[in-house]
Amino acid sequence: MMGRCPRCGVGPLFGGVLKLAPHCVACGLDYKPYDQGDGPAAFAIFFVAIPIVGGALLLQNWLQPPIWVHALLWLPATFGLTILVLRVLKSWLVGQQFRHLPPPADPAP
Repeated sequence: MMGRCPRCGVGPLFGGVLKLAPHCVACGLDYKPYDQGDGPAAFAIFFVAIPIVGGALLLQNWLQPPIWVHALLWLPATFGLTILVLRVLKSWLVGQQFRHLPPPADPAP
């Protein structure tokens, strides 16, 4: 969940903000067999959209601010929470795949 290699816990899991590194720099674990697909994105929609939309609706009902206030508050919150949630979900999914799937076969020499 902290964005570290599932085998050694030392090397970084990500090579960018949301992109997995090709392999662990500490132990050499290849991350290519651990495909996340669209799973983290689908869950991130639920984890981010529900609180953001709920907060926007509550703010609109209580204070009725102009639209620019909503844009100023909710757009950065949406982007920030989405990146945070996607990193956590991707890390979790790679860790679960590492734990439950059989190790990939070594390529023939």
